[in-house]
Amino acid sequence: MQEPRTRRSVAMQGLAPARAFTTSSPRLAYFLSGPPEGDCVVLLHGVGSSAETWNELRVHLGGGFRYLAADYRGHGASEWGEPPYKIADFVADHFRLLDELRIKTAHLVGFSIGAIFAQAIALADPRRTLSLVLLNSICGRTEEERRRALARLELIRTTPPAEVARASIPRWFTKSFIEGRPDLVDAERAIVAAIAPEPYAATYEVLATSEVLSDAHRISVPTLIITGESDEGSTPEMSRKLHREIAGSRLIIRPGVKHYMHIEDSNNLGALIIDFLRHVA
Repeated sequence: MQEPRTRRSVAMQGLAPARAFTTSSPRLAYFLSGPPEGDCVVLLHGVGSSAETWNELRVHLGGGFRYLAADYRGHGASEWGEPPYKIADFVADHFRLLDELRIKTAHLVGFSIGAIFAQAIALADPRRTLSLVLLNSICGRTEEERRRALARLELIRTTPPAEVARASIPRWFTKSFIEGRPDLVDAERAIVAAIAPEPYAATYEVLATSEVLSDAHRISVPTLIITGESDEGSTPEMSRKLHREIAGSRLIIRPGVKHYMHIEDSNNLGALIIDFLRHVA
């Protein structure tokens, strides 16, 4: 077995002093901010990305909460661990991180695959999960959507991450945002371009082959579901299916945005998240 490896993204290097690392392996890089007495809010990023994807949204968060965001194994500045990966690996990493930081309970904000992980975490131990915010979640794929997910998995297995990232920009952001905020678009492109191919493909396989809808009815914590009206991969219909399964959940479809809603629509999204957290805290 190979030793755990780590790969640091270009943008991450500038933020390295703000990062800490778990002592257990694979070592996870994370940031923790906010008042120590505040309820903890864990931010779970998308596949191929890193904790720094939350930088734009973090400006619009606060409310007395404590925010924790880690790079998944094989992402950002975290060690790889050894692929292949399973959902259970990421769930275990979450609880391992909380335990090291002596955090008993947390609200979870999960984006894309992070929303899948958030649901798995809530089902694994609802006593430690205070609420869920599921952003651009994937579930209930049609046969055609399953075929597209597997085709993208094959693309990621055979294509350098830098090429995948460059080609994915129109799927992530609207044309107007690409033209108006090329700095933020390029920052996310650089994060994904810097990931090593093996953990990227291993994590995307989890995304492409997982189905959480059949267990969603067992989620018992307060849940807010949000997606972009124009998201091609995490469609509004997927979020509607999730909403129908999770009792008492709230559904919001944000108009005029695609997948990376937490960057393109950060101001509005931050307000929605804070309002929800204040009501359930």
